[in-house]
Amino acid sequence: MRDRHPGLLWCSASAVAVAMASTVHAGWASVVVNGAETSIHSVNMPNLLSDPGNVFSNADVDALHDSLNNGGVDTLGYLTMVLAETARGTSLVLLTDGPGTPITVPNDSLLGVEAVWDGTDTSLINLDGGGSWTVTDIGGGTQVGAGAMQWLHEWSYEALTITELSQGQSVMMNMYDLGMVDMYEQVLQLVSFTQSDEWSVLSTYSFNEESTITANTTILAVPGPMTIALLAMAGLRRRRR
Repeated sequence: MRDRHPGLLWCSASAVAVAMASTVHAGWASVVVNGAETSIHSVNMPNLLSDPGNVFSNADVDALHDSLNNGGVDTLGYLTMVLAETARGTSLVLLTDGPGTPITVPNDSLLGVEAVWDGTDTSLINLDGGGSWTVTDIGGGTQVGAGAMQWLHEWSYEALTITELSQGQSVMMNMYDLGMVDMYEQVLQLVSFTQSDEWSVLSTYSFNEESTITANTTILAVPGPMTIALLAMAGLRRRRR
């Protein structure tokens, strides 16, 4: 057992840290789709993407869907874009479709994705349902990722993330409808984690006449070391409830 006085000091410090964390956003970004700008704030999930290697595991994908669904955001039939503070830093995540309860095995859905960003290849993708993803360094410190994400509506779903994003960094992502089944017309939803620790759908978009959606995302703020520590403590406190 700890000495009584250090224990009291630890409890006091924890209470102050949690109180401070509740007033600090982890990070936020500007997303421009069809000329409309939306600011999204990030959720703090420090255990996400913590598996060794370049892995976006099924457990990570399910954890994000669970968080969104439990927060009142339906992911079934949508392309869902969120920002998250993960084990790999600030990460822009695209979720394709969501969990459901199909009566019969549905037809394949296929989404083409192209992303352009600066730096090294920090992309992670879940292709459990099928598809492909290739990243090419085109020089000048620019990465181009391209591929297709394949899934069965309600049966399976996929996810892509660009991680380790820094303040001022931009990610351009083009999405192409190559044959998606039973998705909503306003298919892309931008979701933010609010100051009251709640998920909120801020805007939705449909494919244009060329079956394309372009999302230009600029990271406007990332958490500093102290903010990361405070948010991690707040997350630990929520998990222990």
